[in-house]
Order: sequence, then structure tokens, then C-alpha cells
Amino acid sequence: MKKILTLSALKMFLLSLVLFTTGCQVNVYDDPPGPPPCGTGTYGLDGLSFVSLDYTNIEPTYIWGNNNSIPNYFAYGQFYQSYAGNFDLYYEGVFTDGCCVKEYYWDVNYDLWYHRGSAGGPCGQPGVNGADSFLSIWMDPLGPGIDRVNKTGDTTFEVLERTDDQIVVLQKQGDFTLKLTYKKLTESKKDQLDPTNIKKAIVK
Repeated sequence: MKKILTLSALKMFLLSLVLFTTGCQVNVYDDPPGPPPCGTGTYGLDGLSFVSLDYTNIEPTYIWGNNNSIPNYFAYGQFYQSYAGNFDLYYEGVFTDGCCVKEYYWDVNYDLWYHRGSAGGPCGQPGVNGADSFLSIWMDPLGPGIDRVNKTGDTTFEVLERTDDQIVVLQKQGDFTLKLTYKKLTESKKDQLDPTNIKKAIVK
């Protein structure tokens, strides 16, 4: 009888040992765990684009543009925040050339871009915000002029072509290149344009 009890006790011990070793796992580290891995920082914000219309010494009599960021009743020289994209502008008027009064008609096509923010750096370092961009279009009887200002640096302009009928300008700023073409027309085209996009200037 004593032998049977001893055998039963041994079986119970072995069963408990199996259950304990398979049902519970203990990890032992020699060193404490290090800091968690750090991720990449967020992208910088994209820069904003702004556009303004102005004139040199003679105010146009008619202005049309399909950039709806410029309100139909606008102020000369005021910058309006705009979406990036390709836009058309048309203006016409009269001026005195020597003894004679002449009419002028100019078609303008221009681009607005925005500078992307840069990628974030290691360990959560945020990226650099893109520069805001400001485009001024000057309406002149002899052809439009442009100014481009960016917070990250100046823009360079190169006149590729200038004739009595057309002006082609190459614009560079950093990695961006922009080609603008201004065309002088021989007659008014305002009857062909959508009247909802006529722009009228508020008194300066």
C-alpha cells in the first residue's frame, strides 16, 4: 500500500511540472530595455500663393480674368490668396503716343505655383515649411510686367523674346522654371469672353 501512494505522488508531481512549464513563460533580461525606436517627423506645410493686379501709369479700361481668387471688384496692388494653376488675363485700353491716341489689347497667360513643404527628419523632427509666393502682374499699354517674390529667395527673369506682338519670359526660382507668353492683339476680344469674369477695380 505504501508503494502505491508513493507512485501516485510521483505521477502528480510530474503532471504539475508539465503544466507549469508549458503554461507559464518567464523572460529574464541581463540589461534593461532601450528606448523605443523613433519615427520620421511630419512634412512641413506647403507655402501659399498670392496674386495681385496693378498698372503702371495708365489704367486699363477693361480687365477680364478667369482666376476667381481675384474678386470681380478688386483693389489694385492688393494680394489675394489663390489656388495654384494656370490662368488667363485679358486687358485693353487707350493711351497717347506722341500726337495720337492708340488702343491696346493684351492677352496674358500665367501660372501660380506653391512650394511644397519638405519631408520630416529622424526622431520626429518636422520638415521645413514651403515658402509663400507672391506674383504681381503690372498692366501696361506696351505689355504686361511681372514681379515674383518668394520668402526663400529672389526670382530671376530672362526675356526670351520681345517683339511688337509677343513677349516671352522665362522665370526661375530655385528648382522651378516658368515660361510666360504675352500676346498683343490687333482688336478687342471682350465680346468673346464670359462677362461673369470681368474685373473692375475699386478706386485706388
